[in-house]
Amino acid sequence: MSIVFLIFRIICYAALGVVILGVVGMLVLSNPEVCSSFSTGSISCRSEGVEELAKLTMGILLVSAFTGVPVLLALFGLFFALRAATPAIVRTYRKIRPPPEGSEEQAEERTVLQKVGRAGKIMAYILGAFFLSAIIAGIYGASFQ
Repeated sequence: MSIVFLIFRIICYAALGVVILGVVGMLVLSNPEVCSSFSTGSISCRSEGVEELAKLTMGILLVSAFTGVPVLLALFGLFFALRAATPAIVRTYRKIRPPPEGSEEQAEERTVLQKVGRAGKIMAYILGAFFLSAIIAGIYGASFQ
């Protein structure tokens, strides 16, 4: 079972990378100096190589937008990445600012429900930021049409 979970994590990390590269590619290639026309209907760029890259980027964005599968896998990849990075972030924070006295008793008093609630808030913030960035990208893309 752990091998299946490891394969799923690798797929999610790859989807996260692909979606991030697609969004960055859209932001770079939608510049009128690079590609004079960058939309779903037509793509025309200054060189043939850049035009092929723009077509690949548009394909990634369309598959992500219409199926939602790469975006969902990317969200899982973001969750796994944040979960893996959290202990290092906490250690770094504790080196900068040590915990106050009596914090060990307070940590033991936290219930599972409080921890789940905090994780839910964090996931809500991540999803909110994702949807806000999708809205901003939509407005940005609509400004070029």
